[in-house]
Amino acid sequence: MDRSDYERVTEILSRAGISDYSMVPQDVMERASLFGTHTHLACELYDRGTLDISTVHAGIIPYLNSYKYFLDNFAVVIEDIEREVVSERWKFRGHLDRVGIVNGVRTLIDLKTSTIVLPAVSLQTGGYTYAYHEEEKRKKIRKRLCVQLTEGIPNLFWYDNPHDEAVFIACLQVARWRAHNKLTKEQLEWITLMET
Repeated sequence: MDRSDYERVTEILSRAGISDYSMVPQDVMERASLFGTHTHLACELYDRGTLDISTVHAGIIPYLNSYKYFLDNFAVVIEDIEREVVSERWKFRGHLDRVGIVNGVRTLIDLKTSTIVLPAVSLQTGGYTYAYHEEEKRKKIRKRLCVQLTEGIPNLFWYDNPHDEAVFIACLQVARWRAHNKLTKEQLEWITLMET
């Protein structure tokens, strides 16, 4: 089934006004996005056992080592890698980085390479968790974690607010309400741009 018209978790948070990167210059955003994409790929290939370290750019190696530090020091057993999850009920989709057992507990793991981890990541992981639970009736995520990869030891941000899934759904409804109630041509053009 084609779900390309389903809204993405990160787009929903942006359109609801929760995540706003408009103050960041476009060239900086593009460089950061490219760096994050390449770092995620290196971590994915490492987890799949297919990484050729000689192909990894020198600037990414410290972040890969930061990821390895996390895996080695928290007894991580990866179950899912770069998985798209879908909520048919709410018609949204998301791309979670990892689900794994961390210190004996099934945990949703979100990897970040940004210098700042915004509070909205708690709602982002809440959205992913909601969709995951809709798909996986027998496996339950018990914890959510953002691993901020650095040039050294990673920073860990644990999210334990039991309302994050519900707040994400509220954000989805606000984003749709905002889209439905735009009044000016400029606002409608902005929505169209965000949805493509």
